[in-house]
Amino acid sequence: MTLFQVTRLGFADIWFSWAKSSCKGWVWMLTSLWKKKEGKEEKKKRKNKINKKEREKRNKKALFIK
Repeated sequence: MTLFQVTRLGFADIWFSWAKSSCKGWVWMLTSLWKKKEGKEEKKKRKNKINKKEREKRNKKALFIK
């Protein structure tokens, strides 16, 4: 092997290790964003459920007053 081939293999090794760690970082970031979005949707559903219950209570009181 010549010096050029050795350095080329070294650079390839460094690049692949960087790409692998970078890919893991991207996957982690995207999954965390997805989980965060999923959590927001759950929170929104809970909030809507509570608001629906409160609306029903107010409607019952309004019917009772009339």
